[in-house]
Amino acid sequence: MEENKDLNIEAGEAVDKASFADVNYGKDKNVSEEKSAEKKEKKQGKGVFGWIAVAVLVIVLLAAAFMLIKTKGGSDEGLANRFGVVIGIPDGDYLYHTDYYGDKIYKTGLTEGNTSNSELIAEDVAPFGFTEYEGKIYFFDRIKNGIYKMNKTGEVELIYDGVTYYHQFCGKYIYYLDPVASYGGFVKRIPVTGGEAETVLNVYTTCFAVSGKNIVYYDSAINDVLFTTLDNALENAKASEEALTSADIKAIVVAEDRFAQNLNVVGDSVFFTDGSKENVICRASIKTGEVEEVNFGTTGTFLNVCGDYMFYVGADNALYRMNLDGKDIRNLTGNAFKEFAGFGLFKDTIVAYALMPQLNSETMQTEQLPVIVVMDFEGKPKNVMPAADTTLSNMYPTEMPEVTEEAEVTEEVPAETSEIAG
Repeated sequence: MEENKDLNIEAGEAVDKASFADVNYGKDKNVSEEKSAEKKEKKQGKGVFGWIAVAVLVIVLLAAAFMLIKTKGGSDEGLANRFGVVIGIPDGDYLYHTDYYGDKIYKTGLTEGNTSNSELIAEDVAPFGFTEYEGKIYFFDRIKNGIYKMNKTGEVELIYDGVTYYHQFCGKYIYYLDPVASYGGFVKRIPVTGGEAETVLNVYTTCFAVSGKNIVYYDSAINDVLFTTLDNALENAKASEEALTSADIKAIVVAEDRFAQNLNVVGDSVFFTDGSKENVICRASIKTGEVEEVNFGTTGTFLNVCGDYMFYVGADNALYRMNLDGKDIRNLTGNAFKEFAGFGLFKDTIVAYALMPQLNSETMQTEQLPVIVVMDFEGKPKNVMPAADTTLSNMYPTEMPEVTEEAEVTEEVPAETSEIAG
């Protein structure tokens, strides 16, 4: 594919409309194999800016998107941006977090000598993930079905009433999926202060990433990753009068035939995991349309890019950090934990929810205890605290089990497993 030299997407700048071609999704979801073949022919003939015809619908569950842990800053500050089941938000010397049962919010110290000091600050809540944006804490209440804003004393305020998923912040808006079916929903947004919802992208998608004035999204109907400007998307959405119906939109094909999850945008690159290939980590160029499987096919879940690193949970359930070029893979947690249920990145801090093997002195049986793990980007622990009951601190270690003096560096996979797809 030829490089589109007109693209200027650094620092979240918008792209000129001339760079885009119409992407034709069609209204009928029960399309034929013949039209699926037509899609292939046109995409291969026209390249990344070619016309795309109607494709066979790919049925994917929104549950995969619901469980994504995405907390990277959309404007490179490293602030919490998206929230799924992120269990806590670090702020200075304290962690604001929920517990294993998810029906209370606590404030727990992170400084030495203050790690067992937990204060209950909010009850009658069911937070499904946290994020911090411009000094405020936000969460989705899974019982009341609404987005809430909370201050540091535990006072909560409803800012949007309705079921929403895959939230992320950019500018003065909260962007989210409005789920309408198992194969996805439309992207909408509300002001961070609350207000009426506005449709941003009326194309069925299961995950997306807003970056400055642009948006990258996975289209479940054609199994591709696409890129367009927010202006293009908004203009198209406002012009469409058919509710709950995908429509034609001017966009650029970034990656073809990839079941993309965990989308992250860094400059003119899109990082994601491919669910159709055992969650291999991929990097796609928006300018050229070339897709590279990072570090010769490294696989992982909960991919999250922050600053100069990408973080993910490997097949061995350890938490890893890798440079954006695929080099210097580091195992940050070793085998200290049995299972990760996700993690969030906040500036220079990682907050993870995991199970940790612990010997019960009464039964002499090893139990898997739910814990909240707080560490820096080098894997150095700040605190490990109980997630099930804050009164049981004597049952838990006061710091993470030591794996090695320094984070383990994993050798790269031999080059013969490499695969590049255009």
